[in-house]
Amino acid sequence: MDAVFRWDHRFLKATCAVLVAFWPTAWGLAQTEACAVIASHPETPASLAYGQGQYSHAEDLYGQAVNGSPQDLKVGAALVQTLLHEGEVQRAASQVNKMMAVDPH
Repeated sequence: MDAVFRWDHRFLKATCAVLVAFWPTAWGLAQTEACAVIASHPETPASLAYGQGQYSHAEDLYGQAVNGSPQDLKVGAALVQTLLHEGEVQRAASQVNKMMAVDPH
């Protein structure tokens, strides 16, 4: 039971990280008049592919980015989001576990 709880806790934590990273921008709530203007970041080939609905290509590009920089949790979260969008729940969970191994906090 403890192993299941730890996995559920990790998955919940990673899911929350994905939501926190992408929810505000998805609904246009990232900035309000009360917030300072934040410079936009350049689009990456992976984020462009995702935005154009080329999820398989985005997955490949995010996968390469994660392999090159496994400590970058934002890229890992983007890969998880892409996998979930493709219905690849088991692979997304596996990626979350890898992310938790890199940064257990």
